[in-house]
Amino acid sequence: MPDLQAEGIDVLIGMSLSAAENAIQKQIAATTYSFCASPDYLKLFGVPEKPADLKKASIHRSQHEKTGK
Repeated sequence: MPDLQAEGIDVLIGMSLSAAENAIQKQIAATTYSFCASPDYLKLFGVPEKPADLKKASIHRSQHEKTGK
């Protein structure tokens, strides 16, 4: 997390951030994750019916480079 005071930042909006001790942190929204697949992929491997089906799926996942979330 950047040093808000040193960098002259008044407001910071982000996901999975830990606030500095001298900052006020408020949740303003909740997010959900989406799983997307092409029609060709679904034809080849089928539509997952339950979360456990995703264990065998070929998944590309994006995550924060520092936190891994």
